[in-house]
Amino acid sequence: DVRIYVYRPPPHLEKALELDAPPQKPFFHYARLETSFLAGLRNLSAAGHGRFVDDPLQADCFWVPHTLHAHWYRQPMKYWHTALQPWFEHIVYELPYFNASRGHNHLFPWVEDNG
Repeated sequence: DVRIYVYRPPPHLEKALELDAPPQKPFFHYARLETSFLAGLRNLSAAGHGRFVDDPLQADCFWVPHTLHAHWYRQPMKYWHTALQPWFEHIVYELPYFNASRGHNHLFPWVEDNG
């Protein structure tokens, strides 16, 4: 089984990242795909398929939660500057796990089909 650790944002970024916020408009409901995908993986893990761990030292890979898709059509640069960039900087510069693998075992899902 692959052991996955899900990063938890520091308190000062929780509101900006909007990981638990409901969609603001019906059109943006589908845009919560990143958080819905993560919830589905957690359900599979609870059913015995894969494993989420609370200790990052036990992880094979690291999940970076976000709601970028929800912001893609409404102020993506604002979301980048107020949420994602500080979030990435926290992960890269303040925590040891990204640099231990140079990010090779970090997952940042993008659910948009740009094909």
